[in-house]
Amino acid sequence: MRVVGAFWILFSIRPVIFFLRTLAASAFNIRPHLSILVNLLLLSGGIGLLVLREWGRWLLLIGLAALLVDAVGPSLLAMRVSPSLLRPILLYGIFIALLCLPQSRAATRK
Repeated sequence: MRVVGAFWILFSIRPVIFFLRTLAASAFNIRPHLSILVNLLLLSGGIGLLVLREWGRWLLLIGLAALLVDAVGPSLLAMRVSPSLLRPILLYGIFIALLCLPQSRAATRK
């Protein structure tokens, strides 16, 4: 579980740092986009999972579900199913399934 948490920390740290730099440069006069909020959610969930907390697992699950809906949702609503949809479905689906396993739930319970 710690490896999964570390992966999502590394995956989401760059956009969050870029947003914080932009926020500081604009004197806090910028609004965050939904993707930035999802990246903050993934970063905090990764940190929580790194220390094996249940809330970290839940934050990652919610963030991954949001990423999956963002990546696949518009194409599915327009009924345009293509092979390019397979990559995000597999990537986010594997992590969602991994976090839903009873073993991961038991690892974060303390």
